[in-house]
Amino acid sequence: EYMDFLGKPLGQFKKDVAVGAASDTVVSFDLPPQEVGHYRVALSLSGSAHYAADDMFAGYAPNGKRINKSPMWFGCEDQEMWEGVEENSLHKTWLGELGVDIVRFGITGGRFEHERGNLTGSTGFTPMLEELGKYGIDAFVIYMNAPDWTGATWGGSPKNMEAFGAHARSLGTYLAKFPQVKYLEFWNEPDVEAFKGSLEEYLEMMKTMATNLKATNPKIRLTTGGVTV
Repeated sequence: EYMDFLGKPLGQFKKDVAVGAASDTVVSFDLPPQEVGHYRVALSLSGSAHYAADDMFAGYAPNGKRINKSPMWFGCEDQEMWEGVEENSLHKTWLGELGVDIVRFGITGGRFEHERGNLTGSTGFTPMLEELGKYGIDAFVIYMNAPDWTGATWGGSPKNMEAFGAHARSLGTYLAKFPQVKYLEFWNEPDVEAFKGSLEEYLEMMKTMATNLKATNPKIRLTTGGVTV
């Protein structure tokens, strides 16, 4: 069922769907054209399983390209790591139609390089970054959680800064392959439980990241973590 922003019902659609054990499927609903605006949708599943969720969607006139000549401080969180392959691909189509300039892209150290010199984990990021380039969308990479082989625990600071520096150089080399990656935000919300360490530790590991990342990717811009205050 979908409704306007205030909850007035506008229509209802129903489909039969079969989902096998340990599998997934994609179900699509074609809504009639809507006026430009903000809408709500209530999705429910009944049968051998029961599930319900509410979400929002927008009715908009697509730009089909970037239209901003200067920064426009508006965005939405659309983290690839939280979503499935089909959902990510679908989102890129409307991000491109909407003329979105840049998205936030999450990379954690352990997923990128779980063993020193072993970058097999990076293959999961590659198609998603390539797809952003296909739609002309830049990426603002958020980096968190150094791999444990640097002596770091989850959310904590590396104990071996030489090892962390080597990791940062590997990350810089990898991200340099994607010209759409313009920025790297070092840690998210380091002022709360997302970082388990002191300000001094944060500054030390950020200095190590900055020096070594720039050594292999001099064009990328490094920012501090976004804080909650």
